[in-house]
Amino acid sequence: MAKSKRQFIILFLALAVALTVFVGLSQTVQAAPINQAQSAGAQSLAVQPLAAKGDLQISPDTGWSKKTETVKSVQYNVFTITKNGTYTITLKNSGSSASSTSSRIVVKPGVTANITLSNVRINSGYAAAFDMSGATVDMTIKGHNELTGIVGLHVPAGSKLTINSSIMSGDNLTARGGENGAGIGGGLNESAGNITINFANLEAYGGKYAAGIGGGKGGSGGTISINDGYITTKGGFNGAGIGGGSKGKGGTLTFKNGFLFAWGYDGGAGVGGGAGGNGGLVCITGGNLKAVSICYDSGACGAGLGGGSRGDTGVVAIKGGTVISSSSSSGYGTGPTGAGIGVGSGRTGDSKGVITISSGWVWAMGDKSVALGSQNGSGTLTLPSGYWWQSYIDSSNSNTAKSGTYPGKAFKNSTKYTDVMIDASTAPIPATVAPSVTKQAKNAVYYQKQAAAPLMVTATSLDGGVLSYQWYSNSTNSTSGAKAISGATKSSYTPETKTVSNAYYFCKVTNKNLASDPGTKAVYSKSAYIRVAPDLNKKVVAIAPSSAAGMRVDIPGLSLAKGKQASLWSENGGSNQHYYLTRDVNGWYRLKNVNSNLYLTVKGGAAINGAAIVQSPLSSSKAQLFKIDRVSAGKYRLVSALDASYVIGLKGGKTTLGSLVVLSKLSNASKTQVFALAVLKQ
Repeated sequence: MAKSKRQFIILFLALAVALTVFVGLSQTVQAAPINQAQSAGAQSLAVQPLAAKGDLQISPDTGWSKKTETVKSVQYNVFTITKNGTYTITLKNSGSSASSTSSRIVVKPGVTANITLSNVRINSGYAAAFDMSGATVDMTIKGHNELTGIVGLHVPAGSKLTINSSIMSGDNLTARGGENGAGIGGGLNESAGNITINFANLEAYGGKYAAGIGGGKGGSGGTISINDGYITTKGGFNGAGIGGGSKGKGGTLTFKNGFLFAWGYDGGAGVGGGAGGNGGLVCITGGNLKAVSICYDSGACGAGLGGGSRGDTGVVAIKGGTVISSSSSSGYGTGPTGAGIGVGSGRTGDSKGVITISSGWVWAMGDKSVALGSQNGSGTLTLPSGYWWQSYIDSSNSNTAKSGTYPGKAFKNSTKYTDVMIDASTAPIPATVAPSVTKQAKNAVYYQKQAAAPLMVTATSLDGGVLSYQWYSNSTNSTSGAKAISGATKSSYTPETKTVSNAYYFCKVTNKNLASDPGTKAVYSKSAYIRVAPDLNKKVVAIAPSSAAGMRVDIPGLSLAKGKQASLWSENGGSNQHYYLTRDVNGWYRLKNVNSNLYLTVKGGAAINGAAIVQSPLSSSKAQLFKIDRVSAGKYRLVSALDASYVIGLKGGKTTLGSLVVLSKLSNASKTQVFALAVLKQ
């Protein structure tokens, strides 16, 4: 089903025209054009006098405060939303002579707010126009809105922003950052937070060294999800259109639908890393994307989609939509020496990652470089099996090769313009395959404060995905209700032994393959039962039934006789109620009566319900061995080595004076099989 290069060109032109027409109709005020000699986003940040001709207005009248602050000798009114709630922010007199205000909006850290911006135009110069550091904001766009400042819309790491507007309404938002600041995202040395665009007509321009949407200088792209909309975003010098600022990684971008134009400049990727930054993780499942990296000054471009200049690819997965990705010196493919790359690493970067195209329509272009892959050729490039693709070199040589997996620099020409086109628009997206856990963690018993060995699992991805791990613990042998263990995200985990406990541990292994559907699939390992027992070796204890206050397991009459049966008696502090515990190498305890120096023993040496617990001389018999099994805080069962289903209990379940101590069939319902062990001074 081969298609010509001309068809792709027509498709691209149609896409560009469609977006241009939409933006032209929907926006009444356009962003100032950017001269090619300057960085994108390096807009003038001249500040109007305080509240010039207009100021902000917030409804309702409660839940916020207003004050004046000074930044670099410039005064600002600062409107701070201090409480959770729903707010509408407008510009006073916006329908008359007021064009904008220098007043700022701040959402206090920790606040969750639903905010409607309605015809708000802010130019705050040296401060962020809208600062939501540490807050959660669901923003609805109404009318024409502009946010210009050192960061236009400040969403650093630890913040969460969701943007919504009505489809085809003409509502729009333009955000511009100053030097080191993103249009939407982080400031100097700040990564972006969590940004979700459900639908928006949006323009974002980063200042010098910053991304349009993503990190400020030195910051990564954070987590960005675009579900729909008409979006144009441009990075400043060294910044990505979407992703990292200068020296910042690309973060994570998921693009599902809509029209997205992303431009990186002089080292920054269109989508991905800033100059010197790796590409991060990019997943495209639909929509129409044009990602471009252009070099005006340096001749060292980033990828259209992937790493910045000197940055590695990371992971790029395309499983739907139309993608046009290019990298070019001087913007026209005629600039100095090699440029970057269409999809992959930036100039001089090494892939060290994965590019997978499983479905969709892709046109990748590199200027005197690689169209798909990396400059230095490591990593993998996987194209869809059984679907048409073609490579063009300087529009003169064309060849068709087989689909499959290739070295990183499969399509490279160091002297000519290189492009590759792929039509997999009807290719089925492969299903994500669950990982295989080939080695399980093992049960173990430890004693309080004893160093534990790590629990370990071994797993493999069956479809070339990337594995991640999360350990869980539970009081029962079930994943239901299990709690994730903070920071336990490797294939091994060492359990804590600070406190006495019984717990089941599981590892959730997730296979992430963004070129498949749904993209992730997880399995749990088998459980490992870990007991942390009290360390009672060489300790003297009193054994008290938990269901009978003030009673102790006693050898009656201070008897020294072999074969004397233990029974219950009131606590009296006598040595015949005290037991010296010793533990063998396998964790089994012997209980020696301090008065008689004889050991508690199962009479007859067989696990029989009702067998008497008597005192006997030391022997090698299992009849004298017991395991201390925690039931709950401070409460234990004494489990016989003869049979783990038998424990020390009280005859007939009685707790009166003289009740006999016997071996009993384990019953979780029985309270007379549970004892407290009080450690005594020696």
